[in-house]
Amino acid sequence: MGGRLKLPMRGAAWLLLAVLFSCADKASEFGTLQQHPSWPSLPSGSLDAHQPSATQSGSVNGNATYKQSAGATANGTALELDASGAGDFEWAFWKYVPPAGSTLQAAHFDLSVTAGASVWIGVANYTANRWTISGPFSTGPASIDTLSANNVSPNGNVYLLVGVFGGTSITVHSVSVDYDPGSGFFITGKLYDINAAYGFGNRVVTLNPGGLQATTDTGAGKSDAGDFTFMGLPPGDYTLTTPDIDGYNPIPLKQVTINTQSISDADLAATPTTTEITYTNHIKVILDSQCVECHGETNPGGGKRFDTYLRPDSNDVFHNIDDGLADIMNNQEPRWPKMAMGLTAKQMIQDWINVWNKKE
Repeated sequence: MGGRLKLPMRGAAWLLLAVLFSCADKASEFGTLQQHPSWPSLPSGSLDAHQPSATQSGSVNGNATYKQSAGATANGTALELDASGAGDFEWAFWKYVPPAGSTLQAAHFDLSVTAGASVWIGVANYTANRWTISGPFSTGPASIDTLSANNVSPNGNVYLLVGVFGGTSITVHSVSVDYDPGSGFFITGKLYDINAAYGFGNRVVTLNPGGLQATTDTGAGKSDAGDFTFMGLPPGDYTLTTPDIDGYNPIPLKQVTINTQSISDADLAATPTTTEITYTNHIKVILDSQCVECHGETNPGGGKRFDTYLRPDSNDVFHNIDDGLADIMNNQEPRWPKMAMGLTAKQMIQDWINVWNKKE
């Protein structure tokens, strides 16, 4: 991609931007424009958590946004931002998870301008607690030439923004980030219950040789918990260990080898000590991690089938799940891909309904 493209603000374009944003000039780093209320807030809290769909590096299509304004629409693999009407404002931003141990370099926006000149690009700056905005651009591509640690969120993510204002329409074809991978490699994984998408947060994982320790992430909820990372590692053979977890068999040592690339799937699976399937130890764990968020008592509009499963009486749970067993086995529930239920969990629910629930 080429360098940063800049359009001098003069004449009608200057007047339009002055009215819209009340900004002074480029010497003031766009002043009020940086804080303009139309820009989305910086991602924080659960919005800043790592998600399975988060881009790890490189380039993504324009339609692969993390968040976007209501009027932003996909056109094939591209994204259209149409703010051609007076007072219109459309935006979108993309989320990246830089590889552990890497150094940020630059960001590139492959975009084409259909009309107007008020195209702005930006990157989240967590030191200044605002979007750092560059522009306006009259054509594409456009680039942010320098990224730094200031652009990394508390949870290790990078967010890139495109915005267009009244009189401008654009198509974003792709957005990309350049990284220096650095001299070290990384090992990432998840500590989880083998029978459900249930991670164990705030547990210490040890890496040898070296005795390095990492505490698993608590995430935004139980299904997101359990992630850990070791970074800046030289090539070699490594062993991962974790303390025992109550109610689970000792977790076997995990051995991994780094040759020429990092390890991103060093998962540690915990197996319950009992083979008898119970509501408290097994079924409720699955429901809490994969169903409650959409169908629990705190979300009554999420569906009627499992409304009662938070009640302590397992019989209420039994009748609701028994009615919905076909949907679970046919992958109709859960419907949110993030909560997709594995074969082991589905088989456990089926066995509990057919055999073990009769004992409770």
